[in-house]
Amino acid sequence: MTLEDKELAAIVKKARRKNNRKIIFTIIFSLILFIGVPLTLYLRYYNYGPFQGDKMTGVPDNHLVQSENDNGLSSLLFDYGSHLMFNTHATSITVFVDTYHFGDRVGHDSAASLTYEKDVDLSGYMNIGFPKGEGKLLTEIFSKGAKSSAITDLTQYGYPTEDEEASPSFGGVISIENNQVKIQKKQEIPLFYLASGDALKIYDDFKLNIAHENLKTLNLVFYIYALVE
Repeated sequence: MTLEDKELAAIVKKARRKNNRKIIFTIIFSLILFIGVPLTLYLRYYNYGPFQGDKMTGVPDNHLVQSENDNGLSSLLFDYGSHLMFNTHATSITVFVDTYHFGDRVGHDSAASLTYEKDVDLSGYMNIGFPKGEGKLLTEIFSKGAKSSAITDLTQYGYPTEDEEASPSFGGVISIENNQVKIQKKQEIPLFYLASGDALKIYDDFKLNIAHENLKTLNLVFYIYALVE
């Protein structure tokens, strides 16, 4: 091999090393750009991994999410139940139950509430359940060690108990089943709808369930919602 051939081989080898480094850099940059960045944004948005802190995982900031598991709300103990998780920044979070009789609101009860002097980070869960045959609503709100629970007697509005011989048939629907809803302060967040009546229909669009035109056709409706302020 002549001197010229050796010099050419060295130049080619150097060029190949440079090209290999360029290819490796391009691959790494592409992985970061198309996988690393979206993954980081996903983890941050849903509060996973290093972004969790003391927040509920899988729940975006300022959102309420219907859990896929019942957290102990067994169908053997409850006629209806719902488990929800939330992350928000507010002064209070309260669950209400409004009762309607043929379109007239006959009851407005505060089921459970967590209230602070000023805005704080609220991260936790809430459970809602109708125990079988008791005519009551059980509500629990938990956030960072603070807990509020209440038993709301619904028999005064006509909710049946197991002692009654003939109980009306009910239809129920969870408003945000397995989905998430953005929390807007001082606006009702529909959670649950339970109704009874000869003209009972359950609509996919939750707004139709609680519309006055529908409510006035039903003997008994329990509308449960949360209010964040």
